[in-house]
Amino acid sequence: MRIEPNLNAYMKLTTEKPSLLHSCMLQQAMRLASGDHLKVMVFARMWGLENLRQEDFDRYVADDGKSLPSLAEKVIQQASKEAAAEHRRDQIEYILPFVEKTMDRFPDNIWLKLNRVKILRELGRHDEARALALDFAKAKAGEYWAWELLGDLQVEPEQRLACYCKALICSQDDNFVSKLRGKLAHHLIKAGHSSEAKGEIQRVIEHKQGVGQRVPADIELLTQEPWYADAVPAIPKPAFYARYAPQADELLFSDLPWIDACIGDRFVIEGQEGKPRRKLYLKTTSLPAEVSIQESKLRLRTISTGLPVKVRAEYDPKAAQRFTLYSTAPRGDGTPFDIFTETVGVVDHVDLAKGVLHYIASRDVHGTISLADYAGEAAIGDSVALRLASFQSRKGAGIHALSVTPTKSAPSTQVCKPFRATVRVDKGMGFTSDGIFIPPDLVAAHAIENDDVVSGIAALNYNKKREIWGWKAIIINEEIPKDSISDHEANSLRG
Repeated sequence: MRIEPNLNAYMKLTTEKPSLLHSCMLQQAMRLASGDHLKVMVFARMWGLENLRQEDFDRYVADDGKSLPSLAEKVIQQASKEAAAEHRRDQIEYILPFVEKTMDRFPDNIWLKLNRVKILRELGRHDEARALALDFAKAKAGEYWAWELLGDLQVEPEQRLACYCKALICSQDDNFVSKLRGKLAHHLIKAGHSSEAKGEIQRVIEHKQGVGQRVPADIELLTQEPWYADAVPAIPKPAFYARYAPQADELLFSDLPWIDACIGDRFVIEGQEGKPRRKLYLKTTSLPAEVSIQESKLRLRTISTGLPVKVRAEYDPKAAQRFTLYSTAPRGDGTPFDIFTETVGVVDHVDLAKGVLHYIASRDVHGTISLADYAGEAAIGDSVALRLASFQSRKGAGIHALSVTPTKSAPSTQVCKPFRATVRVDKGMGFTSDGIFIPPDLVAAHAIENDDVVSGIAALNYNKKREIWGWKAIIINEEIPKDSISDHEANSLRG
């Protein structure tokens, strides 16, 4: 190729570094590398990664808005991959500072993180490598190679066995997992599972012979061991791997605390009927937080609405989309919806025509539900028990009621209170001396006139037109004509 001689000639010149010209030569080298015509690690060291310009770290934005890796990212990512694979300590020690610097700038680049794990392992810094691999595997928990790498870094044989089993649950593609099957076979033998070990070995041999490839030497050695001839092979099955997979999950998420939770209703999104979802309610220091999750990701044998469970998850209360579920387990000592506390409100409106009632429990908690979902005959002034959850949506934070049921408990006087006061009537509307609004339908129904004394029940109310909170009468118990009370009492009621 023409590029390669030109690169060789350029590297012999004395040129300005860093410079646009020097970076252009690095770009040309990456083109050669994409066709396997150049080792990036070797060239990068000759070129001098300390000569990268700030502009070389700028990512590209394609016409479709997608962000593409910068030149520096691509070079350091490929060079670190090669350094780890070739086990060259001098190359590894050279590239590591550049990997760390680039990771700080691009924390979302998981491949740099993966290469750093491998480099730390090569340097014998196993504790650091394990910690980073755990963090990495969380982001790639569905990929076999993430679990394989995590298994390679474990000290305890049981943990290695669990990680390798978890890896094979993620993939059974023998084009990629033959080496993994060999690792698992070694640990199965030590664990006393000779039948399963022989099954894995035979699977590797059959695949390699089927695609015309050489059987790996370590597999050949295993077939010559004394136990192999006597063992009855067991066909590799996910059910066997699943016996050990929970230990791998426990390893991966051991730094995350269990969160008490309850399962909510099942629902489907239009166009995704084959992927039913579930509401999930998480216990918090205030109201339970509502998130949704694909039902299959709960990985529970039985699922029912209200079921008490505990979960390990990463959750950002300020962003509904930032919820990642890692594991779920039943709470044997729990009861349905036990993370909820009762909030008492009042029914302040019933619309029979629309078949709904309106409730209010505070300035933040109010809404409507269908009369069909209300357990009883709805009447204005009824006390109701609310099961509340907070949620996040694209419109922001909110609170809604999962259920509204009648209760004998009384709501707070900050929401509902009795009153007795003189009324001023203006254009069919009533206004008490202590600031309670009496709507026209109640004024007309009770024939309330100016200066009458009225008693009843008022509820907290939001005036949309004036955008202020106030009080509105919802029940009139008694109206006393102005001629029926003394001047002293009338003056007292007017305040």
